[in-house]
Amino acid sequence: MRFYVPEWDDAVDAHYDFEHDELSSLNRKERNLDYIWDIFDRETTPIDGVLISREQVEETDRKAERLAEYGVYDDPVLSVPDWLPTISDCGAWGYKSLPFPPYGNKDMLDFYETLEVSVGVTIDHLVLGSGKDKGRLYLDKRAFHEDFKKGDIPDSLSDVVDVMVDEWPEEWPDYVGEYEPSIRTEQTENITNFTASDFHGDIDVVLRRLAEDRRAVYRENDEKFRYELTLHNAEEMYDLYQNGDYPFRLMVAIQGWDPKSYIKAANKVLDLGYDYLGIGGVAGSPIHEVRKIVKGVGKTVKSFERENSTRVDSHVFGFAKTDGFETIGRSGMTSFDSASMLRSAWTGGDNYQLDSEERYDAIRIRYPSNTDSLDEAIEKSLRGREALVALRAYGSEYPLIEAIDKWHQKAEKVLPAAREYLQEHRHDPRYDKSLLREVESAFRNDFEYGRELQASFSDRLRSRIVVAAPERRSGGADSV
Repeated sequence: MRFYVPEWDDAVDAHYDFEHDELSSLNRKERNLDYIWDIFDRETTPIDGVLISREQVEETDRKAERLAEYGVYDDPVLSVPDWLPTISDCGAWGYKSLPFPPYGNKDMLDFYETLEVSVGVTIDHLVLGSGKDKGRLYLDKRAFHEDFKKGDIPDSLSDVVDVMVDEWPEEWPDYVGEYEPSIRTEQTENITNFTASDFHGDIDVVLRRLAEDRRAVYRENDEKFRYELTLHNAEEMYDLYQNGDYPFRLMVAIQGWDPKSYIKAANKVLDLGYDYLGIGGVAGSPIHEVRKIVKGVGKTVKSFERENSTRVDSHVFGFAKTDGFETIGRSGMTSFDSASMLRSAWTGGDNYQLDSEERYDAIRIRYPSNTDSLDEAIEKSLRGREALVALRAYGSEYPLIEAIDKWHQKAEKVLPAAREYLQEHRHDPRYDKSLLREVESAFRNDFEYGRELQASFSDRLRSRIVVAAPERRSGGADSV
């Protein structure tokens, strides 16, 4: 199986100062960022490809414009090596609380072509289960306001309907008009606010009224709608792809709610002509359910291959459970993606593994909470730094007591020196607190112990210390 890692801007500062826990530059644009494929070479990179979701690409305008100009392989920041295959999808988890995917099929095909990815994926819509009697109600977040919030929706309605609130796009794709012409809004239209009267009254009357409201979408069987929309997109995108001249391979994404529905979807898309199938919607599902779904789809694919003397590749999206790897491998899955292995590096226990089967706990020294008082934050920061000094001494087999004593001696110089420095420079124009980033840069570059303070304090706490002198000009040095 091939392992794809999702691209979530997981990059590190190539010139990070590990001794002082300090970034090479406070300005992200000035940092030399290294991704996992920059740190390892082709033979040792622990991934087989990269999954790039449109949701992540368009997280910022700057990133979207950059990738649209250069593509994923020539982008000066991302710079994926040409030997590493890429899959791009629409990022269905990002719009799961919207009534429709915010993209059109032709739009997505053009997006994949612009990014120059190896594989593009059809538009799917996560099949979300609902235990509510009357189905699901979607509401445009932009219509809520100070006088009527989501929490003001009466319990009599939310108890029987699954209410989904999210900010809708300013303009829906053209296909949405076929299903819900009442919500076809143009970018120039104003969104009127909800009022209490929109939700009060007989439940059935309220739902019928909202079904015709441009700020709402109501479905009694939303599960079936999402399932069928995903299959409809698969069929339409296949036709568009076949009639076009696209340089990437097209993968079909299927959704479902149980093994039977997934198998039915797999049969349908294979009959359409797809030779690359992706199983979506299993992230977060219990492992026993995922096993059943993967086994069922795997058998369906193998049967189709035998009957048609062809090869079909398959992918499992968001598969994060290592104890299920054997199952997806035996089922014939070609590849899977997951960010869990990276995320586990700084969450939970048993998250550090060497070449052996043994796992260890990675110890993380945390900064103080934002709710701590200044005195508490300073105390916790110094104690955390003390613990870090001890851990590093232990790792290098250096006497702990001696290491801590040396650090205490330095701290005894740093803190009084910081008070004196801030008092002396409290009127300097470069320390105008309205220019916080510039203040931090000037402080760490000009103050002798700026890096030591960076190593000991969180960004938020250090910022408070930096602006303390110009903020408290009448308080004297002791007020810091």
